[in-house]
Order: sequence, then C-alpha cells, then structure tokens
Amino acid sequence: MLPGNLQASMMESKLPLRPSLILILGLTQPVGTIGFDGFQIVAAENANDALHRLANDDVAVLILGTRLSAKEALGILATYAGQSPATPAATIILSVDGQPELFQKFVDDGLIFYLVNGELAREQLGSLVAKAAGRSLIKSNRKLTFLSENAPSADRLLDFCVRLPMQSDLASASELLVNTISELIEVAHLRCLVYDPENETLTPANVGDGSEESYSAASGLTAFVARTGEPLALDRVREDARYDGDIDNPWETGNAHFLAQPIVGPDGLPVAVITAVRSGDSTPFSSEDLQLIEFMAECAAPTFSQILLQNRMQALLTQRSTGSDANSTVFRPEAMEHHIRKWDQQGDVLKALPLWLRESYWIVLALCLAGIFALALLTPGLRTFFGKVN
Repeated sequence: MLPGNLQASMMESKLPLRPSLILILGLTQPVGTIGFDGFQIVAAENANDALHRLANDDVAVLILGTRLSAKEALGILATYAGQSPATPAATIILSVDGQPELFQKFVDDGLIFYLVNGELAREQLGSLVAKAAGRSLIKSNRKLTFLSENAPSADRLLDFCVRLPMQSDLASASELLVNTISELIEVAHLRCLVYDPENETLTPANVGDGSEESYSAASGLTAFVARTGEPLALDRVREDARYDGDIDNPWETGNAHFLAQPIVGPDGLPVAVITAVRSGDSTPFSSEDLQLIEFMAECAAPTFSQILLQNRMQALLTQRSTGSDANSTVFRPEAMEHHIRKWDQQGDVLKALPLWLRESYWIVLALCLAGIFALALLTPGLRTFFGKVN
C-alpha cells in the first residue's frame, strides 16, 4: 500500500498524477498478491513488450524479477537508457546473479532504485515498491520547468531562500514568507499559522494578520493539513465537509478558492501551515502556484524549525529558573534575561557559582565590614603611634 499522504495528495492536489504504472517482468511471485493504491500494475509479456510500454506509457516503477538473467536485465536497461526518458522509472533488479558491479553505470545514472540478488519476501518487495513509486511521483511533480521559464519568480524565490535564515523570530520570518508569496501569486488573503502540538492549537504568526487568536487544531481544512501534512487545493471550499470558516476563511470570501500547504519539520511533522484564499470569481490556483508555494514551504522549513526549537528551549530555561525544581537556582534570572535578549548567544553555556560559594557570600561580606569597622576604630591610635616614632 502507498503511504496515506501520497494517496491523498494524488487525489486532492492539482499536480499531475503521472507516472501511474508499475511494470513487472520476470517476477515469480503472483502479481495479484501485491497491491498499491493509486497505481496500475502491468505484467509485461517479454522484454520487447516491456520496452514498448516504457517508451509509450507512464511507468513509475520497473521490476525485473529472478526469471531474467543478469545479461537480459542489462540489455533491457541499456535499451531503456538509450530512450533518454525525461523521468526514468525507478528500477528494481532482483536478478544480479551475484554481479552487482555490472549494473553500476545505471546506478550512477540514477536509473536503478535497488539491487538484490534473489527474490524478496512479499512484505519487503511491497515496501520497496511503495517507496520507489512515491519517489518517482514526487520527482515527476517537482519539475522546475516553470521556474526556468519565469526568471523573475526564480530570482525572487532565491532571494527569499537567502534572506529567510537571517530572521530571528517567527513574526519576521512569517512576514517575509507571506510578503514574498503575495508578490509572486495573486491572492485575496494569505497567512501562516504555527502549529503547537502541545496545546493542539494553530496561531497566526505573520505580523500583518491583525489577529492573535489561536484556533483549535481539531477542525477545519487548515487543521486537517496540520494533522496530516497533506497539501490541499479546493475550488469551492464551503462545499467541503472539513471546512470551518473561523479558521479557514475568517474574511468570509464567499465560496472561495482555497489552498493550504504544510511547512514540515525535520521529524516529518508539520510545524506551520500556509493558507491562501482567492475569491470564487477569480481563476483557481494553478499547478504552478501550488509548486511555487511548495518550494517556498520547503525553503522555510529549516528556519521555522530552528526558531521553534529556540523558543522551546528558552521556555524550558525560563521555567527552570523560576520553578520549584531543585536545579532552578542554577539559572539566575539576570543571566536568563540577557540570554533571551541575545539571539546570537544560542548554544552558549550559562554558568553559575558553586553552591558553597553562594552560601559563603554573606559570611565574607560580614568579615569585610567588620574589618573596615575595626580599621576605622584603630586609625586614631595608629596616627598617634606613627607620630611619636617620627
């Protein structure tokens, strides 16, 4: 089975759904025992049939089974490579005959997804094909052709990727993200909402949004994207059962065109969601619009993740400095305030005096005061003594 997010993105995204075939040749295992939602499995009759389908059909994955010899598999790959496919199928070879080095050229060329010397178990093959199909689909949908034909958009996207890491807080990072998208894509309303998995809320982060209200992550299309990490593009948003006007369209833009793109963190979970709304009378979002926002979300992910991690660490340190924890006294409030104000101090170690030295502070202070007092009392006598000596 393909991952759920891949299946859903194929159904609800306006990106191309091709390639869509899994082509099998020489597999001893019955084809019917393997299922992959969203892809059609086709068994080629022979090598010529396989090459014909590779040349004329949209093939995502090519599986060459153990019924083929390594020489036969090499011949098919060589002929297929000569076709110079724009998006090569991810090829899985199960018949290397103990000579994987023979296939090294095709591995280097990116034609082979995986090599194995023998038949795989059903579960292993299913998992491997699912990943290969998913990768092939993503590669097919992530072509940069429209950027190469649109120099201003490419330059603006590059500028955004350079400037975003310079931002030190979510408000400025989100504002830069929203402003850049607004310059590249026609939208009526646009915002970025940060997902808080601890409180289960979504909060607008961009300064220009004008709202500090947090929304529940339990309802609405925006919440659906935050929960699943699946992008959405809908033309008549009010007709969707998941629609919640409070979070999805607080501007009440009628039955509008709606787009939501997750910003995914390093753990694969969404950290924020970009939402865009167009009037229902406007043109729907195009596949180029979707791809551009996807690229920008991918560029924004590292910066958003870093800032959120910093915020969590600052909150933890502040809690420890003011809490009842046994170690809370280690973090002095003055040091914490200085550390929080200085973003460039991230990673520095906050040092504290040992416990015995902190407790002896008052003793040392009392001894110093006593010494000063004694010296003041003895000063007249010392002057008299030294005067007699002179």
